Amino acid sequence: MNIVHSNAEGSDGRSFRPGLLAEIWAHLVDQLNISPECRAYIKAAIEAPSRLVRSTPRSMCGRYPSKKVGVTIGFESATLELPIILGLELDPDVFLYVDQPPPIKLTYRIGGRMRSYLQTPDFLVIMKSGIWLLEGKRLAAVEKRAIDDPELFVLQDGRWICPPAERAAQELGMSHVVRTEANFDALVLSNQLFLGEYLRADLDLPGYDDALAAITSILGCLARATIRSVLDKCGATVTLDHIYRAIGCGDVAIDWQACRIIDTEGCWLYRDTATLHAYLACALSKDRRQGPPVNLVRLAAQEQLRWDGQTWKILSVGASRAVIECEGRTQTMPLATLRDLAHGGQLEALDTAEADTGVESPVDAILRRASRTDLETANRRMEQIRPYLQACRANPKHRTLRRYVSDYKAAQRKHGNGFIGLLPRTAQAGNRKARLVKSVVQLALDVANEHLLNPDNVRLKIGWGFLADRCKELGLPTPSYPWFTKFVNRMPAYQVARARGGDKLAYALEPRVESTELALAMAPDRAWQRVHIDHTLIDLETIFSNSPEKAGRIWATLAIDHFSRRAVALSLSYEAPSYRSVMAVIRDCVRRWGRLPESLVLDGGKEFQCVWTQTLCARYHVTIIYRPAAKPRYGSQMERPFGTLNTNLIHVLKGNTQLRKNVRQMTNAVDPDNFAVWTFPELCDLLERYFFQIYDNLEHRELLMSPRACFETSVAQSGHRPMHVIPYDRNFILATCPSPRKGTARVQADGVKVNYLYYNAARLQAHFGKDVEVRYDPGNMGVAFAYIDREWVRLTCTRHAKTVWGLTEKELLEASTEWRRRRSAVEKTRLTDAALIKFLKEVNADQLMLLRRRQAAEERKRLMEANVYPADWEDWDEPAGTTRLGSSEVPAADICEPSVEAAKPSMKIETLEAY
Repeated sequence: MNIVHSNAEGSDGRSFRPGLLAEIWAHLVDQLNISPECRAYIKAAIEAPSRLVRSTPRSMCGRYPSKKVGVTIGFESATLELPIILGLELDPDVFLYVDQPPPIKLTYRIGGRMRSYLQTPDFLVIMKSGIWLLEGKRLAAVEKRAIDDPELFVLQDGRWICPPAERAAQELGMSHVVRTEANFDALVLSNQLFLGEYLRADLDLPGYDDALAAITSILGCLARATIRSVLDKCGATVTLDHIYRAIGCGDVAIDWQACRIIDTEGCWLYRDTATLHAYLACALSKDRRQGPPVNLVRLAAQEQLRWDGQTWKILSVGASRAVIECEGRTQTMPLATLRDLAHGGQLEALDTAEADTGVESPVDAILRRASRTDLETANRRMEQIRPYLQACRANPKHRTLRRYVSDYKAAQRKHGNGFIGLLPRTAQAGNRKARLVKSVVQLALDVANEHLLNPDNVRLKIGWGFLADRCKELGLPTPSYPWFTKFVNRMPAYQVARARGGDKLAYALEPRVESTELALAMAPDRAWQRVHIDHTLIDLETIFSNSPEKAGRIWATLAIDHFSRRAVALSLSYEAPSYRSVMAVIRDCVRRWGRLPESLVLDGGKEFQCVWTQTLCARYHVTIIYRPAAKPRYGSQMERPFGTLNTNLIHVLKGNTQLRKNVRQMTNAVDPDNFAVWTFPELCDLLERYFFQIYDNLEHRELLMSPRACFETSVAQSGHRPMHVIPYDRNFILATCPSPRKGTARVQADGVKVNYLYYNAARLQAHFGKDVEVRYDPGNMGVAFAYIDREWVRLTCTRHAKTVWGLTEKELLEASTEWRRRRSAVEKTRLTDAALIKFLKEVNADQLMLLRRRQAAEERKRLMEANVYPADWEDWDEPAGTTRLGSSEVPAADICEPSVEAAKPSMKIETLEAY
């Protein structure tokens, strides 16, 4: 799998599946006979995308690793363009598709004037039948644009087209297609996403032949059966993975539009496609007269019937004819015709609730607007006057009861319902006419837009002062300050907060986006379908293991499964988030589970958008989805566990940094540095127990079960999917190791030079003078790897192995940066390995490097204890004489405590007098 590199410096181009381009060009030349302009356009599209995909405030972009074309395909919407990509990936008629081809020029008329601009299509698709330029658009956006620009989008034969784009595409010998949500069946798309890798023809599943024989044997006798019944009858021979594979490759048939495949008790398996079509035809050809009996349809006056989607009302019935009313029109129809329609099942009787035409009666409108208190009051009044509503009873003596009876009878004459006359009308009291003239209200709106709805954050009192001043100038009545306050508060809260405080401040008030059927179909419905990764700085100060000195705060990188909310990987480090943090958490995921998720949701951090993260995901066919910037709701599955971690655990520990939120009010007596007791290894063990034992088994209020139970249930229902298994071995560790910026290094007499250091091995000299691919482990700069003789060979830093063994890349970068700072401007342009090693020896015991080295030592100790390297990894023993920072090398003054501790005020409450 190859990844597309596209940036401001240039593009390395796309590297497609071997032999694909030759097949494409042969098809284009021999069968489609394309023009030179079309050839040039396709060549430019194949070389590199014309622009980078990016997220919008309400969409998530990403990259999909395509097995069909062998490169990653960018998309700008995970709920529209990603489904389009999945459809192209599974379509057998599609040879090749690429994202972001060169822009085309659209020209159309708007308002009597010609308008022209360049538009970049979403995809270029080369099919057996022709070449498409494909554009994905939201249906709501297309409908709105069609109203504003009638010539840009046109609805033709039930589908939307873009005539200007079609003309531009025809000039190149192509076709233009617009895809919206209406072009997708949400249920079919959900089933395709559920099957995933099972739909690929090249999938090899162990034991599939025997399982298929057992499945076809059962279906040969029954013609069709549910997935659950097949599993029960076949026993251990057949698993869900075998059934899903049989569905994916077409060995058995299902009705994709009937139900979800995950419903094993409702999803039917058919022997073949012909059997499926036969059952569907039988269902459509059932005799409808076997439905409701004819006597359920009463042909009498005031009865309401439904025929052909319309509601009929029978006004009167004679000996041979009936008068009916439909949509305000009255007509006469023979009774024989009505009886024939009833016998044919085309005429249905309607209940009173079902016969509602959608027009609300006045009585229903009054009752709907009444509050619970009003209804209780009306019920009480009804009980009081009930005895006086009888014709023979005299009027009540109390004036109030006489008024209730009068209101009841008046409402009965007016609305046909006396109860609504007993409803209190206190809400209608008062003068409801506007007392301010419209010019004053408009002036208040102008003042609010000019002075209040801007980042200046002018107070309401000052804004009212501007309004009062203008009213005096124009001779208009001045509204009161309370009125102006209510006027501003009635304005849309989101627009006001956004204008005064910006998008982030108003984000909590932003209207939620309604989920479409397509978006719901793309939502994860099983474990491992989507995993979120993010970082957080733990609110806790730590100390070193061998001394009480402050070590600093720790960064945690966590991976959470979207569907089950289960933590699947964890990595801790003193280093700020970088691509090394991402590689570490991915390593931990494979070490724990032996697999990676099908898609990763990441934020816009540089460590997530670096080439190493994208290359690793492309190699293991993991789709990358990027969250919109400053939109926490898109990552709520990730953000919520961080908040729960702080409130339930971190803020209970000694040395937590809650008080630093108000740093001006914090004193030295309560400084978290004075109470830090946790070390790096101890905190690692604590967080491991919390996420993988405690949090894993707590009931989740949204799932109504624990994350572990949800995860295990999902895996049992969706199959174990062995095609995603990744062995945690030497090859995987090498895949997570980055290479230098150039990617290769020239073999010299001293070996290859990587990051200012020389590495060598006995087999390397056979390739003297050649450029070889190299990689290094950011966790131990004492080793590197070179790809020679079709395998990766381990190299060691022979010149300075004792000094750099176990040195992390971060330490090396800090050392080189400090070296450049200390040297003169003349020496800044040249940095040799000898000079760097000399500097490292100089600062080995220096206070500048002491903190970083000791932090790295804490992390290294934890990694060695956790056995993060696989069993087949080469010997990692340190060279003899390697310099290490132990407790004996720490200056005594740094660890010695003062003989007399300064007196501190007591923080305990000794008496209860204050209460």
